[in-house]
Amino acid sequence: LFLLFFLITNANANAMNFYPGDLIFTTYEQCMVCRIIENETESPYSHMGVIIKSDAHEILVADSLSQVTTTPLKDFIAKASLAVLYRIKPGLLNLPRKDFDHEIYQNYKTRFDGLSYDKFFSWTNVDEKGDELLYCSEFVVKLLNPFLSTKVKTKKMNYTKNFAFWQRYFGNVPIPQDKPGMNPGAMSRLPQFELVKTLKQ
Repeated sequence: LFLLFFLITNANANAMNFYPGDLIFTTYEQCMVCRIIENETESPYSHMGVIIKSDAHEILVADSLSQVTTTPLKDFIAKASLAVLYRIKPGLLNLPRKDFDHEIYQNYKTRFDGLSYDKFFSWTNVDEKGDELLYCSEFVVKLLNPFLSTKVKTKKMNYTKNFAFWQRYFGNVPIPQDKPGMNPGAMSRLPQFELVKTLKQ
């Protein structure tokens, strides 16, 4: 009974180490595009998600891959070959933590849930209905920015290191060279966020 109590208590303590707004940076083993993105951005990360709900019963990570959706934290980590936790630095939220925890989830549900993935990495892409198309880091920035006192700014995107690959990838669509955007590597280096711990490697 003591061992069971210890395990339950320890599991709950670990769960409390995750908070809404936490970023999970990942990569995947069998993913050629991931390797190109990592090389292009000089980073071990090619994908990312953000925790939008964390309580004693459930920790949900929201991300945009095939579409914007949520995944239980343990499943999100299990699919990755690398997973690293980052956190918004203290004092950068523009509302109290309790309010933020509620509002980020509501913002996700009302504005982002179910939107489609943008494989062409454009900050302004929309579908035929006028709904936003979002790639992973774009989604995270647009979800978090309303709650940050220091906003995440876009950066000029660069595709020159692997230009031949990107020509094949984009096909007849113009490569968004120097267009505004974001990527997981650049996001991990921003001053608004700090490394907490490696979750899987």
